Amino acid sequence: MSYINGEIDKKLEKDVRKVLKIPVSKPIPPEIKKIITKESNLSWKKWMERFIGKRADKYGKSIYSEEIDFEANILGVLQKSHKAMDFLSTATELTKILKENAEMLFKKRKALETAGFSPDEAFQLILAEVQAKKSK
Repeated sequence: MSYINGEIDKKLEKDVRKVLKIPVSKPIPPEIKKIITKESNLSWKKWMERFIGKRADKYGKSIYSEEIDFEANILGVLQKSHKAMDFLSTATELTKILKENAEMLFKKRKALETAGFSPDEAFQLILAEVQAKKSK
């Protein structure tokens, strides 16, 4: 802090000497020196407050926006999941297709058992068929 204040003081003193035409060989009057020191300190304090304030805002916004983004993402996922569950629970066409598919698999298993396969063998054949369809 003292280094920066010292730099500000030097520049202010130079400007004051120029404006008031005080030669470098003569001292600046004490009342003007007090004003320079006071204003230098105020300037330093104001600058530091602005600097710290801007940084605090930046970090606060960053942290706050990360929390908001996280919460918004979670809420978005939950809302989409809820909508999907609502859709699936009311989708009569989908329910009908799933029921028909299950009935067809059941009939296929019964037919395989009637043809002489054990229940486990029939299940394994149907499972293999389903997996083969998935890999296409």
